[in-house]
Amino acid sequence: MRTGSTILAAVLSWPAIGADMGFLRGMGWSPWHSKYGWERPPEVVAQDFAILRNLHVNALRTWGPVSREALDTYWRHGLSLVPQIARGSLPKMQFKDGSPGQPAYAAPEARADIQTHAAALSAALRGHPGLAAYNLGNEYSWVGRNKAGRYECLGFDPLTQKAFHAALRQRFGTIERWNQLTGRADPTFDAIVPPTGAAQDLLYWEWWRFQRQTFSRFLRAGHNGIRRHDPTTPVTYALLCGGRWDAATEDADLEFLEWQGDNLYYHWDKDWGGYCLRLARRIGPGRPILLTESGINTWTYKKPEVAARLMRQMLWLLAMHPEVRGVFPFVYCDEWWHGPDPKTQDVSADAWGIVTADRKPKATYAPVRETYAAFERLGPFMAGRRAPVELLVSDQAIDRWRGLAGPSVRDVCRTLYRRGMSFRLISLLRPGDLAATPCKRLLLLDSTIPDEPDGSSPARDALRAFNRRGGRILYLNDRPWRGLYRPTGPPPDIQVVEGAGSGDPWPPIRRLVGTPSVSVEAADAREIFWRRLTGARNDFLLLVATGPDPVGRVVVRNAQVTEVAEADGARLVAAERTPTACVLTHFDTFALLRLGGGG
Repeated sequence: MRTGSTILAAVLSWPAIGADMGFLRGMGWSPWHSKYGWERPPEVVAQDFAILRNLHVNALRTWGPVSREALDTYWRHGLSLVPQIARGSLPKMQFKDGSPGQPAYAAPEARADIQTHAAALSAALRGHPGLAAYNLGNEYSWVGRNKAGRYECLGFDPLTQKAFHAALRQRFGTIERWNQLTGRADPTFDAIVPPTGAAQDLLYWEWWRFQRQTFSRFLRAGHNGIRRHDPTTPVTYALLCGGRWDAATEDADLEFLEWQGDNLYYHWDKDWGGYCLRLARRIGPGRPILLTESGINTWTYKKPEVAARLMRQMLWLLAMHPEVRGVFPFVYCDEWWHGPDPKTQDVSADAWGIVTADRKPKATYAPVRETYAAFERLGPFMAGRRAPVELLVSDQAIDRWRGLAGPSVRDVCRTLYRRGMSFRLISLLRPGDLAATPCKRLLLLDSTIPDEPDGSSPARDALRAFNRRGGRILYLNDRPWRGLYRPTGPPPDIQVVEGAGSGDPWPPIRRLVGTPSVSVEAADAREIFWRRLTGARNDFLLLVATGPDPVGRVVVRNAQVTEVAEADGARLVAAERTPTACVLTHFDTFALLRLGGGG
């Protein structure tokens, strides 16, 4: 590893970062220092800018607001920013035991506060060329640990409960209608007590739905505040896509955001298939994405070669998704202040940095520098890459809540990544997803269709409209199709092709999409995710190995590969190339292959 002083000397050989940022090669910006804390002297500030330049970073994500003068400074160093709005003193929700937790999203004061702080930041920064986007907040939640340390839902304060009961009255009209549709025997709406955790009954569904919509209104107030002064700059929110599933993290309805933000980590699943599935949920029918956090903890992955490989895999798997507009690895430097000794890296929370707190490169430094340098060289491709959608897949949001058996969306998506199919996840909770793409093939995995207490069903209406546009639906589930409040199968005006509900998902999928012409075969059946991408007036295949070891040999069939545009070792074997196949050797983690005409 190189020392901080070596980096300072080497930085002079790197080309300047241009003003046209394109793909955001970002970094989570928390510049703690082991000796100086947060108050860095000028020479450390200069060193940090040199390190960022050496890493080919062109954007920073902060966890708070910045002044226009600070933004001027960053911009002079070729860095755009995604600042986060300030947060005031908000009323708190309560756990059932009365202990306080996250903000009361239903409170008018909370919506007024986020709108006020958002408006203040946009008034200060509007029009600045170094402003990449605004961030409305970081990892808000509707769950947490109560006084006894148990993990459960919040929202048992009088204000939130009153809002929940009002929402039930609006949806069901009378308590008699509520009891009839849910099978309960509640005397009044005000007597209804929501569950503290996930359940499979209709009370939990209504509680979860209320949380989701209430949180959406809270963040929309912040978006409105931004738009008070700045009508064009994208707005995002750093959503937690990981260890818990609740309205404020995984499935909030935030369609008003120009860029969906996502704090997404490999360690949630310790599997790249699970990682890409979580990412695909956020992309939906094509939303632009910022990976507002994503990184590798070198305490967890102590072997340098393991941490380096995981970081490289992460960045190239993100490049496979055209919707990803930028990534901000968490975090710039280790923050040793987390542990008992601020001078010693003594807890896992300290170890996320690309450099140590005293500015020494870590195992993840080289893969970030090398990959960002490649992304910079591939600037037009990274900024304009695209992949026509070949298949839509329902995301199983309702079936996950109800705990129903059936095909796993993870297994299905993994199969599609291994076959090189460009797909999009759509949600039946967002009926507009089906109309947001011209693709006319839908793999329907959910056995439960969300309908409303009054008998209407926007999801069913969207499926009917999809049929009318010539869309084909393959129902890949062995359970009867039913609604929440209307337990019937698909109406006769929705045409559904029945499919198998267990076993290998590929044979029934192939009935719907046909057999892809291009194939990628790795030595020893090693797993490779791949996708065909178009950008910079060329077609490419991007291949990423998802396992812990180099692949060695890969055969690509029915694609006219002209060269290896980028790779960490892969080479074309000229003697084994034919018009219908080519062989790659020394394949380690990734290869970007340029295709010729007819490829």
